[in-house]
Amino acid sequence: MWRALPSRQRDSGDHEGGLEMMAEENKALVHRFVEEFWNQGKTTAADELMAPDAEIHMPTGEVLNPDELKIFVGTWRESFPDWHSTFEELIAEGDRVAERWTGRGTHLGELQGIPPTGKRVEAPGSVFYRIVDGRIVEFRGQLDMMSLMEQLGVIAFPQQAEVSSVRQHPFGKGSIDTRPKQRDRGTPDARESGTLSWQIALVEVGGPVRVAVLCEEA
Repeated sequence: MWRALPSRQRDSGDHEGGLEMMAEENKALVHRFVEEFWNQGKTTAADELMAPDAEIHMPTGEVLNPDELKIFVGTWRESFPDWHSTFEELIAEGDRVAERWTGRGTHLGELQGIPPTGKRVEAPGSVFYRIVDGRIVEFRGQLDMMSLMEQLGVIAFPQQAEVSSVRQHPFGKGSIDTRPKQRDRGTPDARESGTLSWQIALVEVGGPVRVAVLCEEA
């Protein structure tokens, strides 16, 4: 015999069904964005799928707007004309989508001062999206630049040189609290406090472009 469900059970089921549908729609949107924007280089995909005021956080730490991202993808695809991003994982919950991907391409154009090597590269990355009303409003991306630079053959620590002859092209930076963890609730000794700042950069030392990890303790 058919029996009507209590209203609370119906509402709960409808809510869960709605969230599942939204998650699938958001995953489809991300899939389309990656395929058209990154793999095909169709910059119009950003106009269609991103909010005009979307926050785009790049692996370098820069924050771009959609127009600046379109310029970036054009430059990137000049360096790697056959660049293709393959989905490894795509997980959605609510208005958030997490993507783990692997990018592959052939280095046929200049990349941040590095002349074309003709080498085929492969590097992993991830992106966290926030989607509202069918548009991407937040994009936070990461790319393993160290692995990519190693494959291009430019990983090395620069030799000592005059500061005037060194040119840096930062790829990322940050800081780490070097204070030891306290096991009690006491205040740590001021002498034990400190911060280690780091920066990954392409460095030109009077010739070849190399990659360096630069650290400074404060």
